[in-house]
Amino acid sequence: MSHFIDEPTSRTRRPRPPRRRIGGVLVGVVMLVAASGCTPLTTLWSWGSNVYGQLGTDGTSSPTAPAHVGGTAWRSVAVGNVHGCGIRADDSLWCWGGNSSGQLGDGTVANRLDPVPIGTATYASVSAGEIRTCAIRRDATLWCWGHNTDAWLGDGTAINRLSPVKITTSTWESVSVGAQHACGIRTDKTLWCWGYNSYGQLGDGTTISQAVPVQAGPASWKSVSVASNSTCGIRTDDTLWCWGRNNVGQLGNGTTTDSAAQVQVGPATWTTVALGDGFTCGIRSDGSLWCWGWNDFGQVGNGTGTGVITAPVRVGTATWTTVSTGFRYGCAIDKDKALWCWGSNLNGQIGDGSGTQQNAPVHIGLSPSTSIAAGRQTACALSTEAVRSCWGNGGDGVLGDGTDSQRALVGQATPETIDGVNVHWTSVSAGGFHSCAIAPAGTLWCWGSNVLGQLGNGTTVTSPTDTTPTQIGSATWKSVSAGDADTCAIRSDATLWCWGRNTYGTVGDGSTTDRPSPTQIGSSTWKSVSTGTWSTCGIRNDDTLWCWGYNAFGQIGDNTTTNRLAPTQIGSSTWKQVTVGGLHACGIDSSGTLRCWGRNDAGQLGIGSTASQATPTQVGTGTWKAVDVGSRHSCAIRGDDTLWCWGENLSGKLGDGTTVDRTSPVQIGAATWSTVAAGSGQTCGIRLDGSLWCWGLNSSGQLGDGTTTDHAVPTQVGTVARWSAVDAGGSHVEAILHD
Repeated sequence: MSHFIDEPTSRTRRPRPPRRRIGGVLVGVVMLVAASGCTPLTTLWSWGSNVYGQLGTDGTSSPTAPAHVGGTAWRSVAVGNVHGCGIRADDSLWCWGGNSSGQLGDGTVANRLDPVPIGTATYASVSAGEIRTCAIRRDATLWCWGHNTDAWLGDGTAINRLSPVKITTSTWESVSVGAQHACGIRTDKTLWCWGYNSYGQLGDGTTISQAVPVQAGPASWKSVSVASNSTCGIRTDDTLWCWGRNNVGQLGNGTTTDSAAQVQVGPATWTTVALGDGFTCGIRSDGSLWCWGWNDFGQVGNGTGTGVITAPVRVGTATWTTVSTGFRYGCAIDKDKALWCWGSNLNGQIGDGSGTQQNAPVHIGLSPSTSIAAGRQTACALSTEAVRSCWGNGGDGVLGDGTDSQRALVGQATPETIDGVNVHWTSVSAGGFHSCAIAPAGTLWCWGSNVLGQLGNGTTVTSPTDTTPTQIGSATWKSVSAGDADTCAIRSDATLWCWGRNTYGTVGDGSTTDRPSPTQIGSSTWKSVSTGTWSTCGIRNDDTLWCWGYNAFGQIGDNTTTNRLAPTQIGSSTWKQVTVGGLHACGIDSSGTLRCWGRNDAGQLGIGSTASQATPTQVGTGTWKAVDVGSRHSCAIRGDDTLWCWGENLSGKLGDGTTVDRTSPVQIGAATWSTVAAGSGQTCGIRLDGSLWCWGLNSSGQLGDGTTTDHAVPTQVGTVARWSAVDAGGSHVEAILHD
């Protein structure tokens, strides 16, 4: 299935989330279950203040202990004053909570009780400030949004930005956003800061505020952290330096004197630094944790809870990997992945359920944790399972869980619940910006973007509740296929229903009118359906093949280039499977013959040429078991279980050890295979022994081997051999691991 496919024009379209079909039947694909060798996906937990929905827990309640947020796997999370943002496993960016200055970046100033997607770009990191947010995309460009009437956003204007705007043309490694200033490290290791500078916190040796980034000294840097009116950073030689406001000793240089010059913090070497409100914590190279600064609320963590500490003091005796500081409290993760917090606990931000100030670290009863983000009165953590949890003051939905209540109990990762009932989905299909799934009872549920009616709930409005599954009608269903902005599904009585965008007749009801509710397509009965970007194909119960929608390259297969607004029979053959990509399609007929049709500019039809075909054209010889198409390449499994691929071969996605395009199928190694999934720049497959292998583009780590190195031959993902399904998306891969 194509996940980076062509628009009806010559442009290339954005990546699409995955759909997987085997043997003409939609197979449900859930989030990747981390295995040995895979980049681990994480569950998200949050706690503390939730007045604006910043915890992302579907409401505005304020949990004082970790609460699980959503069932989606996350890679990272950042918490600001009244909002939060996180990056999911597919590199999409989602934000939630208070939005008075546009700090969520969704183009509005409406608060969000649940996480909402921010555009369609993919992101590597995000930092949430008090009323601003900045993030770095996968292409290393820096984007910021939110409050800007003070001209401190970094784009050189004094206009609030409700959506991400690009900051300079440079490329960046990291960014940290504070209340009134921000700093970032470019890919050349130089440090740049912008915003308010009355205390010298920009590090350029002046106290002049800046509306665009200015370089902070000539040194090279590994990391930077900003808070309030102070800044600290670790240079490439692992030394720690701080500058800016120092009224309560937060610079750690033994004084309370402000400094516009960068001052070194002792002679030690460091791996991590985090600035809170008037205090600072860092982890040294030996894994020891040290804090300093204002301590009236126990935020330094040395057990006293009083005074000002102007030089680093050690916190506990454990070995630590991660530390994060918030408003008068801190949290850290030790080498055993145990989570500990300390300091002010007025709104439950410590997460121990007590609401009592803690002057030294206390263990938080959350499953093993991989990262922690401490906000003002809200904290969020990522566990090793696959959900998010937030806790603390929950007013106005700051937890992001759709509620506004404060939570007092430790949350744990559980199966997704609907109306209080655990749901184990039997199948799921992810479209461009929406998803649909079928529950064991046969009920159909959809969620996500609905601007073109693709959810099928009778509206074209995307509401906060659309971030969780909503049942579509009362019928029962056998399969569902979510397209780019349309959806088709087959009911239990084998009737076919489609809805959503209908620009080129992709719904198939004879019109070009968008349909916000399921619309029956004819009166026939169907076995399977495959929804691409602008066209759809399905196999009826009599095994005949029918297609409809956009047809500029003959991808309908009826020997014309005329768009079809209703199902049109393709030849007189009978078929076992069909799969639709962007501008080409492939299928296996009842004799086991593989045939492809549509656009062929990169040889993706596999017929030995680059000539497009308006009718199904035989590919190779012999019989075939399964086929899947990517944007401009295709792969299929023969009757003897060998794997063959053809078409575009950028980054080695065909798997034949080269980057040479192939107009005819080439065998990929000598192994035997059960499943193949062709994505945009990568391909994955499951061998008969249950092992998972991927190859091709790996710039975002989508091959799952722990690197970002491309591979032109299949490379095993982990060491387990219990995989049952796999799908390759635009720049990520999802798979099901069989228990």
